[in-house]
Amino acid sequence: MENQNDNQVPVPTTPPEDNSLPITETTQPQTQPEVSQAPVVTPPTQQLTPDPPLSPGTPPPETGEAIAVPTTWPGAFAAMKLVKPAVKRVLWSIIGVFLLYYAVEIIINLALKKISIISLPIIYLLESVFIGTILSLYFAALKAEDVSVGKALSNGFSKVFTILIVTLVSGLIAIISFLLLIVPFFFIAPRFVFAPFLVINNNLGIGEALSTSWKISKGNLGKIYGLFGVELLLGLLCITIIGIPFAIYFGILNYGSIALLSMYASEQQGSPSSVAPAPTPTLAV
Repeated sequence: MENQNDNQVPVPTTPPEDNSLPITETTQPQTQPEVSQAPVVTPPTQQLTPDPPLSPGTPPPETGEAIAVPTTWPGAFAAMKLVKPAVKRVLWSIIGVFLLYYAVEIIINLALKKISIISLPIIYLLESVFIGTILSLYFAALKAEDVSVGKALSNGFSKVFTILIVTLVSGLIAIISFLLLIVPFFFIAPRFVFAPFLVINNNLGIGEALSTSWKISKGNLGKIYGLFGVELLLGLLCITIIGIPFAIYFGILNYGSIALLSMYASEQQGSPSSVAPAPTPTLAV
């Protein structure tokens, strides 16, 4: 019996099947340590306040803003300072128109030297175009309007006959007043100085420009003569060669002062086409 047990081959045993579900090892997501954030500090909002309106008589800045017509006339020299920033924007355009005018006038005089009866009306027409062009540039600068030399020339050509007749009529009245008596000349001649300015700025006709100039110049003769006096002083600078550029520069500024004075006088007198009438106040019952 012992020998039989010794000769038996051992039977390998297989481990019992494990029917249980496989255990999947789940990995927990790593949580990042919380970082304390500093509180967001919002800067205080600055309240933007609009720029104060341009007070009358204040020169406009160099940004091209329109000039405010003064409520009280500052005087001849102060007016030149007032219009300086505006006139500087069209300074070279004005100088260019001056040079063009004199060049064309020289050519006409040389070409029609022996036919003065023809050249004289042409020169008058050319001068009227020149006045309209220059005034268009001045008013565009004072109002901060964008205008080119070509547009100013076009405006001058469109007003050529109106300006021509206005200047001829006012000149004829000045000559008659001078021949009759010298004293009335100094009171009558300046009364029509605003007529060409009103033709360009207010788009008035011949009769309306002359009558309105007569109206708004009342009470402003001293201011007109003040600007004429500055023009005479500038003429003294032309005695020396070195003074000619200064006379031209300040003369251009002074002509801009006359344009500003025409706007000032129109507002003071309540001229039509210049200032809108103020609304009539109503009384509540």
